[in-house]
Amino acid sequence: MKKVLNLINTLIILSSIIIYLLITFIYKIDLGSGHKELENVLVLAIPCIIIFLYTNTFNEVNKKNSIYIYLLFYFLVTFGFVFSNNRSNILVNNGIMDRELNLIPIRSIMQLFDSNLGIKFAIYNILGNFLMLTPLSILLPLLNKKFRNIVNFGFCIICFCFFIEITQYFTKLGSFDVDDIILNFGGAMIVFLIINYSKIYNLLLKLFFDINIMKSVFYILYFILIILFIFLSINKIILIKNYYYDNKVDFSKLQCFDDKITFVGELNNYKYYSKCNYKNSYIIVGDRQYKISEFINSKFFNESKLDKLNLYREKIITNAFLFKENNNQKVLLYKDDFSNYYLYGFNELWIEKDGNKSNTKIELENGNLEISFIHSLVNLERIIQNNGYSIETGDYYNVLTCGSNYSEYNDFYILDKEYSISNDTCNVLLNK
Repeated sequence: MKKVLNLINTLIILSSIIIYLLITFIYKIDLGSGHKELENVLVLAIPCIIIFLYTNTFNEVNKKNSIYIYLLFYFLVTFGFVFSNNRSNILVNNGIMDRELNLIPIRSIMQLFDSNLGIKFAIYNILGNFLMLTPLSILLPLLNKKFRNIVNFGFCIICFCFFIEITQYFTKLGSFDVDDIILNFGGAMIVFLIINYSKIYNLLLKLFFDINIMKSVFYILYFILIILFIFLSINKIILIKNYYYDNKVDFSKLQCFDDKITFVGELNNYKYYSKCNYKNSYIIVGDRQYKISEFINSKFFNESKLDKLNLYREKIITNAFLFKENNNQKVLLYKDDFSNYYLYGFNELWIEKDGNKSNTKIELENGNLEISFIHSLVNLERIIQNNGYSIETGDYYNVLTCGSNYSEYNDFYILDKEYSISNDTCNVLLNK
């Protein structure tokens, strides 16, 4: 019977890992709400309970091996939360989305409470970071007594904290935030001190290594959990199957009628051309049909499909021409509910896109001002000051962004590249 149970346990562990990897990292199904993330954790939590029951029913089983399984599942869940949830690598400072790292302690924590996302979101985020590494406070000392030493444990935790933050920063799957390190490390150390310097540690030793479960109780609970795991696995497999079908790209209906080069559309400052004429043939994604011009603007298109679709692209050349008569002139280009765009030192801005010149002020009258032009001519990397403003540098002009601590709007000022910007510039321009 034990051989059968060992085989079943092995199959459960392997299948739970495969399902969790597919859901979390490959297809990223139902991530983002928190509740769905916790639901996905059940795929690994149920096998953990099964292993716990098994190792505490048959005394000849090496119980320490189960700790390795718990650690493996814990790391999978941690990496699932941290690296697969489409977390932004942009942090907000005074209304300006301008940085990928925070090195000032407590700053991002305070910003969470000041944001319009609400207290509930702030508490959820802070509590999640505080508790994230606390399972290691239980598992590592049980795995090896050397981790009961506060120096050894603390060194291990701080290294893991920095590994997560640095990896997020360089992979652009998140941002480096010293406040995350403070919360992760602080939570793990507080729980470590509570457990290892009280009677709780001895209770955990008994729970993981000394408890004996009656075989009759084990078999009842074991098969109940097996049934639950099977139903949960079927549910997740159906989700994976449906997601795969809904996102499967089928090119079989796309037909090349002749070798005529055809313009199919624009995307991200590029023009795309097909090397043949597809006419009205289409691409199928799930139960939807896309013409080639529609497909390149859909979420299913990426650069890897250029050769598959027989496409090539040409960069759209954009230039700016600024004219000034009065260096102290402030001209409002555009205004909405959140932002103001101003020319300062210029009275006119012309944009040329692939040789076609248009006057921005005329476009504004027609309601067609493309603000993306403004930022397409500056570098994406920003020079950041820690007092509520940021500067984007470009070949034709600089853009000064004054955040919400200066006014109720984000105010964007298009400035001459020679214009000297100081800590007081936003206040000066705001009052002009």
